[in-house]
Amino acid sequence: MIDSKRSASKDIPLAELRRAMSGLEYVEALRDQRIPLAPMARTIGYQFREVRKGRVTLAVTPGSHLYNNWTLHGGAMATILDSAMSAAVNSEMPVGARCRTLELKINYLDGPTADSGELLARAKTIQVRNRVALAQGKLEDAEGRLYAHATATFSIRR
Repeated sequence: MIDSKRSASKDIPLAELRRAMSGLEYVEALRDQRIPLAPMARTIGYQFREVRKGRVTLAVTPGSHLYNNWTLHGGAMATILDSAMSAAVNSEMPVGARCRTLELKINYLDGPTADSGELLARAKTIQVRNRVALAQGKLEDAEGRLYAHATATFSIRR
């Protein structure tokens, strides 16, 4: 694994490496573990399952540190969905561009428990424009039981 602040290839800082890649190249590098996940991603424990332009699926089997009593904490669900939607938007960014979450809206339908097993955060872009993007995501288990649905607005910096 590569140091979280520096890349192993030619000792290039990760921020510079990201600016030199398209968003899709960056998200694919995260999926393939050629660059490290952010510290929050490591805390949550998700992995990239699917990466396509405008679509990302993250998989996570939440650890007990993410539970609030017997159900997965709402903040953990929001973080997982925000991460998936951000990656989906990033996958459409050209070289040098990046995005940040401006607004996140989430509807919780149920709380996953330890018995829920692996959860999938499926995200897709709704529309990506020059300075703003919209995305949506859903968090479900392997059987398709929906736990949360989210939409987000992202600012784009070029």
